[in-house]
Amino acid sequence: MTVGRIMRVAAGILACAIPIAAIACGKRGDTGPERASGYVEATEVRVAPQVGGRLTEVAVAEGDRVTAGAVIARIDTTDIDLAIRRAEADRDQAVAALRLLQAGARAEDVRQARASTRPGSAPAPPPKPSRACAPARAPRRSRAHARASPPPMRRLPRSRRTARTPC
Repeated sequence: MTVGRIMRVAAGILACAIPIAAIACGKRGDTGPERASGYVEATEVRVAPQVGGRLTEVAVAEGDRVTAGAVIARIDTTDIDLAIRRAEADRDQAVAALRLLQAGARAEDVRQARASTRPGSAPAPPPKPSRACAPARAPRRSRAHARASPPPMRRLPRSRRTARTPC
């Protein structure tokens, strides 16, 4: 073979080899995300509400970045609203009772009270004695004690015979 022919063959091989090498060494097509190895550090924060209840809305998903003070979830407040309304109604009722007491007795009530205290009207029934003034009962005895003879009675001196009650 002649030198010219060897040069032509070498030039042809080289011409084919350069594009093949460029394709083989260059970037390949879309192969997906790049991979790397290492450690990821993250801050994990546990969130707890001040009151319990049923969640009506969750505003964030796992992994979302959240700033301090941002709304993360909403809690159902119907129970709390009902308790507040009940407390307000109780307060309004107490205020109305206070106004009635501050206003004093009505003229009709005063006339009725005066009419019931006139001479010739029926006297008011006497008040019932309290339990402290009621006569004391003897303690109950079992059947075994009922069969036995009662203990002898001791006579008290005359100064102590009358019972002194606070009534």
